[in-house]
Amino acid sequence: MKVPVKNVDFTKGPIVRSIIAFSLPIVMGELLQNLYNSVDALVVGNLVSRNALAAVTVSGVISNMVVNFFNGMSVGANVVISKAFGRGDPEELRRRIRITFSFAVMLGVALSLLGIIFTPQLLQLAGVQAEYYADALKYLRIYLAV
Repeated sequence: MKVPVKNVDFTKGPIVRSIIAFSLPIVMGELLQNLYNSVDALVVGNLVSRNALAAVTVSGVISNMVVNFFNGMSVGANVVISKAFGRGDPEELRRRIRITFSFAVMLGVALSLLGIIFTPQLLQLAGVQAEYYADALKYLRIYLAV
């Protein structure tokens, strides 16, 4: 079953409507990410312990940094892909999308592995206190692995 796709064309019609239509998925993605962190904190805070809640909270700062890094990378990739789209070159567009996707996957795997390996140093930079360091170490490694 093919899902219909609505195109947003910034060259036709009111620009405000196009910007809102383009921005909605980005805003929704950011809201879902914040909801994910909030639900984690709510569940852990109510069902585990205060130390676990502190571990999730301090790890959230690091995980948000990783998520925001990839959001920034996607904005940069959009510029490169949009140029091929604007020129009306479908083969170049497909090639750029393939390269961007491949690069994102490789970078994601590499950063996950590096993050898992260097989790102790990341937590130290974040100023994690000794009483919840072990919980933060476990949580952040699981977060980075998934």
